[in-house]
Amino acid sequence: MNTNLIYKMIAKIYDLLDVVYFRDFAHSPRKVVLDRIEKEDRILDLCTGTATNAINIASKNPGTRVVGVDLSKQMLDVAKRKIREKRLRNIRLYQMDAMDLKFRSGCFDKVLISLVLHELEEDLARKLLAEAGRVLEEDGEIIVTEWEPSRKPGQRILFAPIGFLEPKPYKTFIHKDMDHYFGKYGFKVERYYHTDYTKVLVLKKVKGLEKEEDVKMTAGNNRADALSGKYERYLQETPMLDYGCASIRKLIRERGWKDLQDFEVPPPTLRLEVVDSDLGPHL
Repeated sequence: MNTNLIYKMIAKIYDLLDVVYFRDFAHSPRKVVLDRIEKEDRILDLCTGTATNAINIASKNPGTRVVGVDLSKQMLDVAKRKIREKRLRNIRLYQMDAMDLKFRSGCFDKVLISLVLHELEEDLARKLLAEAGRVLEEDGEIIVTEWEPSRKPGQRILFAPIGFLEPKPYKTFIHKDMDHYFGKYGFKVERYYHTDYTKVLVLKKVKGLEKEEDVKMTAGNNRADALSGKYERYLQETPMLDYGCASIRKLIRERGWKDLQDFEVPPPTLRLEVVDSDLGPHL
């Protein structure tokens, strides 16, 4: 079946997730994510889908600047309609590959990855997390939402179809040790929340000293061997330097959000579809 047709079908029913699995907002992952956001955060919602998390955040926190990216134009069309209905002016949507982001390094305070990683093979997950880490500021947070089987009898019955509908990587991902899984990509799990049908993990970048200690634990006293392995590869593939976000913050203070394109870095010759270009001058 044509991929566009598949996404067109999914986009029409995607918001049923909130009706079926997240209808109790107080115990849903949506609330946990929302509670982690501070009033002036710069937020990137990777694989935003129909932008439910992004819209919740932008609605509650008008001072935030929210960017959603997704490869599916069909999903983004639904998201754009929802944003217009709520007349939100602090969201931008881009049709963009989450593994090849066109944003400056270190320019987001929070990166959201919701119900995505269980669909990806290891090499794709590595690329996505590398990009998430690159665009995240040094002390920022990655907030991951993932499926988690419930122990409640009623919820276990409702959760059963998930295992049949999700792609092959789900079957192994669901049993992974999350500390080890994210640790090998250079992140540490800071907080762990159990919500209806899901878990929410708050990740922080592993900093220099912690990386060095981890290397010593991994390879004993042979630090050179360890660095020539996964950590050297990690450092090459996930640059986490701050390329001028202090100056960007200064410009924001001086010129304001609406006049500053502080995230985009595509050169003028690059054709990048800006899905929300008609939402008005405030973006």
